[in-house]
Amino acid sequence: MFFYYRVLFAELAVGGIKQAGNIGTALWSFMIAVHLFNLLFLRWKSTSIGLFITLIVGWDAIAVIIFIGPGVIQTSAKGPYFGVSGFWCWITHNYPREQFFLEYFFVSCNICGVRFYHSLQLCRNLCLRALVSSCMLPSCCVSGVTWSR
Repeated sequence: MFFYYRVLFAELAVGGIKQAGNIGTALWSFMIAVHLFNLLFLRWKSTSIGLFITLIVGWDAIAVIIFIGPGVIQTSAKGPYFGVSGFWCWITHNYPREQFFLEYFFVSCNICGVRFYHSLQLCRNLCLRALVSSCMLPSCCVSGVTWSR
């Protein structure tokens, strides 16, 4: 009996850690892309309060996404939420919609969002280079930096 509960705890721990890794990587890489977009494209400055709010909201969102499965979605009819699923412990096959919406959806949104923000930044840089090289815009006006001529 003790071994059974140890295995269940191990599956829960490994499944939660795996999901935290995937969700955390997707969320924080998206946050980095948004931060770079704000700095380089919009020219916004970041503050210490913004840093603390971002850290608290980001880690809380990851924790809520992980704990919502075993705490709210898991039912005794479908069995355990985290368990052996393929080659690792993760959300079991009894919860296919949860596998998609609580993991793959976030990773897919991250890919689309990061690509969108970086392509906007690339377009801005290419347009500025084209304007400077064609002499339509003096080089001293680019990004607010004054150069000597």
